[in-house]
Formats: sequence, structure tokens, C-alpha cells
Amino acid sequence: MKTEIDGMRSKRDTFMTDMGLLKGQLKDQNNRMLLAAQEKVRLEKLAVESEAKQMNLKQLREKLQNMRDEVTPDKH
Repeated sequence: MKTEIDGMRSKRDTFMTDMGLLKGQLKDQNNRMLLAAQEKVRLEKLAVESEAKQMNLKQLREKLQNMRDEVTPDKH
């Protein structure tokens, strides 16, 4: 009977050790997922800002071209 109880304790201890390792791995995986999600948000924000800057640059170039057209006399 004592041997049987000792065997059960050993199984329990092994199980608890395995569960502790799995919980640690899960926590690590969750942290990496959180970091990936934060990086995705950061990159999406950069993309939006970049697109806005490109639009602004395009508008400025068009404005500059319009001003050049107004200043440059027709060659007709």
C-alpha cells in the first residue's frame, strides 16, 4: 500500500512539474503574441502616416506645377 501511495505521489509530482512547464510556455507564447499585436498596430500607424505624407507631397507637387504654369508664359 505504501508503495502504491508513493507511486501516486511521484505521478502527481511529475504531472505538476509538466503543468508548470506548460503554463510557463503558454505565458511566453501569450507575451510574444501581445508584442506581435503591438508591433502590428505600430506598423499600421506608420503606414497610415506614410500614406498621408505621400498625399501631402503629391498635393504640394501639383500646387508647385500650377504655380510654375501660371508664371511661365505660353510658348504658343
